Amino acid sequence: MKIKNFFHIILLLLIIFFLAKVPRYENTLLQLSKNTKIERDYSIFSDEALLILDSSNLEDNLYIKELKKLDNIWLGNTYTYDEAYKKNSDFKWLEDDSEEYNPKYSREQREIEYNKSTAYFIIDDKKEIYGLSEDEIKEMLNISSLKLENPEKYIRKNGERARLTQFSQDLFRKMLKISDYYNSDKFEKENTTTAKEVNKLIFLRNIMFIYLGINLILCIISLFKKYKNIKNLEKYMEVKEKRIWLLYGLDFLTLFIYCTFTLFTKLETVIELEKFIFYYIVVKNFLLYYYLKLSKKKFRKLIVISYLILIFISIFITNIRINNIFYYLLYFFSILYFPIKQKLKRMVLIEPLYLITQLFYLAIVYLWLYRLM
Repeated sequence: MKIKNFFHIILLLLIIFFLAKVPRYENTLLQLSKNTKIERDYSIFSDEALLILDSSNLEDNLYIKELKKLDNIWLGNTYTYDEAYKKNSDFKWLEDDSEEYNPKYSREQREIEYNKSTAYFIIDDKKEIYGLSEDEIKEMLNISSLKLENPEKYIRKNGERARLTQFSQDLFRKMLKISDYYNSDKFEKENTTTAKEVNKLIFLRNIMFIYLGINLILCIISLFKKYKNIKNLEKYMEVKEKRIWLLYGLDFLTLFIYCTFTLFTKLETVIELEKFIFYYIVVKNFLLYYYLKLSKKKFRKLIVISYLILIFISIFITNIRINNIFYYLLYFFSILYFPIKQKLKRMVLIEPLYLITQLFYLAIVYLWLYRLM
């Protein structure tokens, strides 16, 4: 059982890890001085050099390798021509095009001119000095060591112009109906049109985080808890698992019908089915404790009663419009009802199949409420 819970923990951590990446904003601009800034570049390839140093005092854009802020002075290191050529595909394409279409182009001379500004630099409000060596910087600033850091640290802390990450843009481009390139202001956090939609997704993700976090805590408690009579517990879980698999079967049937209707029917029908699924989930979650506790005969009766309740809801609760927050809270509380009722003693919530179906249901609930708004 402990091994089983250990794998549950791994599963939960992986889901939480990937959920944390979607949707997410990142800063794309860091102003070093009035005339100089660092901007984030986007690439369809796995480029390393993606932070561009843009200054009115430079003929070429440089690519940032390391950065550090010392009082009000910015110190940094940039990639050489050869490094930028290998680590940024856009830079490589521009150079290759120049070599192919410009008869006066000389790769050797171009590299010499470009490298005059690379290596270390100093930037503050009064001056900008490029092409320095490490020893020259130490001497100018009268310091014994120079430990530069990952520039992402400063962009996260001091940057501005928050924009959806490239991964998030690729994922939600169709949903947000945006065909623009990655640096479009439509992906920015301040954009009133798209930010509203993204905030809905973030709200859903945060609910998932809470749910997964509770499951993770339950798993960890179960991993270290010592059961006095492990044989009786295993027999108990074996009996209950038969009922759980029956509930999984009903879940599978419900999801199968939903997917079929989604593919072959009109949107209005799908929305009505999503409403039914929402109440199905809520009723099932609230009754899960009793599903597992009652005798076999009463268990069957409760299944029938639950579907009668659903039919009643579907017929009589049709045009009532309630704030969407209420639906989310009701759904969330229905998930928590079982561990609260059980006083966190049984761990049915952390069964992987139960967890996965709940995530599917949460996505359906979100789509339904998203269409209603």
